[in-house]
Amino acid sequence: MRMVFASLAVLALAACSKPESPAAPAEAPKAASFAYDIALSFTPAAVEKVTKHGDKVTIAALYYGNATPSSVSLADPSDGTIHLNTDHAEVEAKDQTVHMTGEGVNTPNFDKIVEKKPLVQLNVFATRAGKKDPVIACSVFQDYVASAQAAPVKIRCDVA
Repeated sequence: MRMVFASLAVLALAACSKPESPAAPAEAPKAASFAYDIALSFTPAAVEKVTKHGDKVTIAALYYGNATPSSVSLADPSDGTIHLNTDHAEVEAKDQTVHMTGEGVNTPNFDKIVEKKPLVQLNVFATRAGKKDPVIACSVFQDYVASAQAAPVKIRCDVA
């Protein structure tokens, strides 16, 4: 009889215990961020030239990667890289920090680039009516996106 009561007690406790919760659904992996900031600065003479002409300042970001051995045939013949798209931003000619989202990076082509690490080349220039106006000359940045993310990229513009 003791055995029956002990068995009933175990069954009663098991019935009162919390049921196992179902496994939490796995979170989808977060998409990598390719955002970075640019610390843009202008000499007073450059600001004057751009504003005098009624120009805007365009930031052009070209994303690319070094071709893997298996994708060399797909690379741009002029530079041997796989192009991953571009981003553009139009800003005023003034000292400022510009946030680039990096949303233009074409991630499906990452399997064609070495270590799946994109590079970025940043060019800044004056534009009038959508065309380059050579009134200013700005420094250029060219490195891995990860380097641009480490600290704001410094780009300085002066008169051409």
